[in-house]
Amino acid sequence: MKRANVGKSFEGGELNSDTTSRDQEQLVRVIFALEADMPYETESIWAKAAGNDLFVLDNVPFFAFGVSCGDKVAARIIDDRLRFSGVVEPSGHSTYRVYLNGGVSQAASADFARELQDLGCHREIGTQKFWAFDLPPKTDIFKVYAVLERGQA
Repeated sequence: MKRANVGKSFEGGELNSDTTSRDQEQLVRVIFALEADMPYETESIWAKAAGNDLFVLDNVPFFAFGVSCGDKVAARIIDDRLRFSGVVEPSGHSTYRVYLNGGVSQAASADFARELQDLGCHREIGTQKFWAFDLPPKTDIFKVYAVLERGQA
């Protein structure tokens, strides 16, 4: 598969996010290299510095897999950019990505998002049709699955 955005980075966590409120002066962007089949080469994820080249992720990843909001990660500066080098301590959060098909109305989309948010999920909006949800550790995953399965119809 040919990458659609060669040399470009997905800058997530900026459009209509309803996760944590961000004091951007205290946050940095950690750069994640993406797999070759992803539409971008990298994704940048907001994080809070935790000392000793460690950072706590502060938004939901869209394309970077194996990490979730709240994870403590290691990163180092390479080519003047802070680059992910590994997960140090998983947060217990899970990340789910949702692609809305073209036939879904705005009202139905809003109801779907509200239902997941009522279960404790936090949403990041990449585009109108591509969302990422953070599921904190205490979220009832079976109720979330039920909502997601209904949305597959």
